[in-house]
Amino acid sequence: MPLVYDINGFETIVTGAAAVPFTVVAGRNYAFITVEGTPVRFRVDGVAPTAAVGHLLAIGDVLVLEGGTAIMQFQVIATAGAGTISVSYGYREQGMP
Repeated sequence: MPLVYDINGFETIVTGAAAVPFTVVAGRNYAFITVEGTPVRFRVDGVAPTAAVGHLLAIGDVLVLEGGTAIMQFQVIATAGAGTISVSYGYREQGMP
């Protein structure tokens, strides 16, 4: 059975010297993220990343997040300078492969 996602939101987030969360999260349990402009660090445990601590993503990397908690607690920060991440949000029915 193919995976079917209801993609129903999009935003571009500017990353800089302060950690920022997603702003479009209500009812979403899936996020497809691409990194543009500068490398970033992220965390999904509710603690803000720093430019030196967190999971590192390079320019052009893609991150897929699944789960409402991870999406609600996601925060991202640029490692230096400023850049952007593009995020498509959606919903995947529970129990689907």
